[in-house]
Amino acid sequence: LHSLCMLKTLQNLRTFRERGFALVAAAAAGDVLALGTANSDNAVMRCTSIRSAAEFRELRAAWDDLAERSASPSVFLTWEWLSTWWEVYGEGLALNIIAAWDDEQLIGAAPLYRRQSSRNELHLLSDGDVGADFIGIMALPGQEQGVCQCVWETLFAESWDRIVLDHVPATSESVEGITAAAIADGCRVHAHPRFPCPGMDLPDSWETFLDMPDKAFKHIVARRATKLRKKYDVELVLNVSGDELPGYIDTL
Repeated sequence: LHSLCMLKTLQNLRTFRERGFALVAAAAAGDVLALGTANSDNAVMRCTSIRSAAEFRELRAAWDDLAERSASPSVFLTWEWLSTWWEVYGEGLALNIIAAWDDEQLIGAAPLYRRQSSRNELHLLSDGDVGADFIGIMALPGQEQGVCQCVWETLFAESWDRIVLDHVPATSESVEGITAAAIADGCRVHAHPRFPCPGMDLPDSWETFLDMPDKAFKHIVARRATKLRKKYDVELVLNVSGDELPGYIDTL
């Protein structure tokens, strides 16, 4: 996972004026602002800025459809995860989500929030020490370039000192697209590795999983399962279907 840091300079302000963008006044809380536009596959894409939890709730169905079909899907980009993170950690922060639309279809999104400290900064929802990996800008497959351009033009029109995109994949079209757009507009961009994100390919069955060649890992799993059974009334349910899974999640 990498961290990207983008800083505005005085040159950015000159570029902003030369390109003829219209400055948008700060909106009242809860307003949805139509800001950036970009051309993608001969269609005009538009971006809106979501500033309230109520507006974010209205996007739930469209957001989760996008998260599932995204070119870089992640559970940490679902509405359920992000809205819960905001409910727990959002005090003193301000939502600054950028949504990209093709007509009435949500085709991309940058889940951001604003933090005011010594600097006026934009960060990704769910960053920090909460265990979220592979967060960032979402886009439908084939729409990454247009979404990143539209998102960037919207962000470029706003007031900020620094954008920090933490816990993003080291390589993805969305990361590369937003980086290229920032550099083209004269921003200083710093990228550096944060930490590795290990993973493993799971086999088709629990029995095969326990028979994996890593004996130490197998011992840890067995030991912790035994401790759980001693302390709680644990039922291990195997081969849960997709239709059954929501019921188990609701129980949790």
